Amino acid sequence: MEKAAEMFEKAARGRGDVAYGKTTHVESLVNMMKVAVQKGDNAQCIKIGKTVISFGDDVIKQRPKSIFLTECYNCLARVYEAMGDNAKVRDALTNIKWELLRLENLYTCDCNEGQVGKIRQQLATIEFKLKAMTHTFDEVTNQKTVLSD
Repeated sequence: MEKAAEMFEKAARGRGDVAYGKTTHVESLVNMMKVAVQKGDNAQCIKIGKTVISFGDDVIKQRPKSIFLTECYNCLARVYEAMGDNAKVRDALTNIKWELLRLENLYTCDCNEGQVGKIRQQLATIEFKLKAMTHTFDEVTNQKTVLSD
């Protein structure tokens, strides 16, 4: 695991020097997040995730069908779940849902039913996870909110 972490960190540094914030750099950062999740390094994953999210609009412009943001939010959801922060898990899952809906629209426009089907399966899984979370009804805002532990 340490070797993978070193490899992805080196790639992120090199790509960051050449193409800071561009798709290849973001790809390396997401790979670093995945390693951080595996290692249980929650703080590192969150830190890198914030950087990835800051590049989100540019990544979408450069490569609209990129799944890097979805992968980023997935890593964050896993980390927040491990930390017991249900509100942040819900936020991450909601962001995954929005990203998947954006991708579904792109693939629908391309008439790529294979990808649309895969995305719809992922959406169903996210919806299931969101509905399974514990909620409370806030009488002031008239909204359901996720309970924090």
